[in-house]
Amino acid sequence: MKLAIATIARKEDLTAKWLEYREEQDSLLRAFNLDFERFDLMDKPIAEARQKITEIILDRKEFTHMLFIDSDTFIPAHKIFGLVDLAHDFEVMCYPVYLKRMPLITNIYPDMAFMPLIKLPRKIFQIELTGLAACIIDLRVFDKIDKPWYKGKWKVRVGDVDFRFSAGEDTAFFYKLKRAGVKVYCNPKYIPSHYDKMNDIFYPDLIKDKERCYNGY
Repeated sequence: MKLAIATIARKEDLTAKWLEYREEQDSLLRAFNLDFERFDLMDKPIAEARQKITEIILDRKEFTHMLFIDSDTFIPAHKIFGLVDLAHDFEVMCYPVYLKRMPLITNIYPDMAFMPLIKLPRKIFQIELTGLAACIIDLRVFDKIDKPWYKGKWKVRVGDVDFRFSAGEDTAFFYKLKRAGVKVYCNPKYIPSHYDKMNDIFYPDLIKDKERCYNGY
């Protein structure tokens, strides 16, 4: 495996503390002999940024997998292997991430009905929809779906009525995977910290010491 780690960010998100955290993360990943390279894209609309960074990585033709870690999502190095180690057996694997609101619920949806799971199973399980902030993808799936990968519209029939949706970038991507028959799985054994900069809160805010939250404890 050769891994591309892709980060979508705004410049103001790349604080000294976050960059220090990432430098420490990289040194640990190299210590475990993970073959990877970082790619950052800043200050673009999110769908455009994900499209561009994916195209850059695919054009290099040397990578087998891409891991999205957004700039407001914190995953300690040893937990990255909770995705990497599973990537050989699953085309798409993700960690659940808490939504930036109360009560605490994750961004894990068992189907396209947009009803998040309240209680996660204890073992790896199949889902249809989540966010891309902590997701590893076998790059061969992009051969199965049409561009643009992170934009789209669709309709859902309820009874005799068709409801039309315009998708956000995560939803569009996972909807296209579903139509292509690509299965998506969630590893519930770890939930990364999700930072709400506006309110200076980490979700889950069960950890009072934010320094420990950066380190993933």
